[in-house]
Amino acid sequence: MDLALLGKLAETTPLAELKAEVARRYNGTEPAFLVSFTLTANGINVDRPLGMTMLPDPTQIAYDGKRLLIVADSGWATLDKPDFKRTAGTPIIAVPLGEDCKPQ
Repeated sequence: MDLALLGKLAETTPLAELKAEVARRYNGTEPAFLVSFTLTANGINVDRPLGMTMLPDPTQIAYDGKRLLIVADSGWATLDKPDFKRTAGTPIIAVPLGEDCKPQ
């Protein structure tokens, strides 16, 4: 996140407008996609860096310096369900990233 841009937006945009913009774009549901948020001088841009690739929730992400590692449907939601038996491993999606941290 560009803290300088965030500071500039905070100085020039009333808090109520910023809250309204975030509320307009955020609906609280599970997106099922990798979603990126970028602050710009015009507001908040939302993008899907992996396009329509579905990611079942819960999803965990990590960065190893050159790749975004995504573990979707890792089993956390069933952790407290003693009768649930996992029948397969969880795939890990590795997304190569450029120096700007955007998917290649």
